[in-house]
Amino acid sequence: MYYLCFNYSINFCTTNTPTTFTVTRNIDVNGATQQVTANFELPGGIIGDFPLKSIPAPAVQIGLGLPYKFEVMARFFPETKFGDDGAKLSMYGIGLKKEITSWFGPLDKLPLHVSLLAAYSSLDVNYGFGNETSGALEVQNGIGEFGLSAFSFQAIASLNFPFVNVFGGLGYNTGNANLSMNGTFRGNFNSPGGTQTVTLTPPSLKFNSSSFNTTIGARVSLGFFKIFGSYSLQEYNTVNAGIAFSFR
Repeated sequence: MYYLCFNYSINFCTTNTPTTFTVTRNIDVNGATQQVTANFELPGGIIGDFPLKSIPAPAVQIGLGLPYKFEVMARFFPETKFGDDGAKLSMYGIGLKKEITSWFGPLDKLPLHVSLLAAYSSLDVNYGFGNETSGALEVQNGIGEFGLSAFSFQAIASLNFPFVNVFGGLGYNTGNANLSMNGTFRGNFNSPGGTQTVTLTPPSLKFNSSSFNTTIGARVSLGFFKIFGSYSLQEYNTVNAGIAFSFR
């Protein structure tokens, strides 16, 4: 058995409030070390650009049923350019699911299904912001590169009725995120001798996150058209909602 599913999910965004921070550096001025400071303002998110305060994310998901109640899945969003600044996004994921309802004896006579799921996903986003001046920071030919990879392990239980599917899961997530900035960055710092312009090394940041999670959700099936939504309680709580077209 195989199926082809076109997902169109909506991921809710965070606040678009800008963040201001102060940077302090020790620089060499005419052979003497001076401490200089400057204020920089980072822009907020893009929540204000979407009426539902969310980002739609279409994706294609393909599943293939295997012997012994295994199922392999693949999800992808091809590299796509958007906007006028050279921004582009791509995503892919793979997963393996095993139904284990029969392990629990008479439970397989009920509309209850229990499965184990292991999945990996990767997201890459490039965003060009060109030449910008924000406070004391000047950027030329700036571009940001963001990469996210995550592993997820879950035990999922679902109650399947003719038109409604209710599900819940317990699992563990672990992931890595990398953010690197390229371009020419200059800071205009205040010092006792006046304003000093210093060429800065573009930031390169790495983040790691791991946490247990609990997920609850529901799906309504209207033939090949489905509506779904879920909420995950974890280190960073998430809401996911969308529609899907499924062909078997």
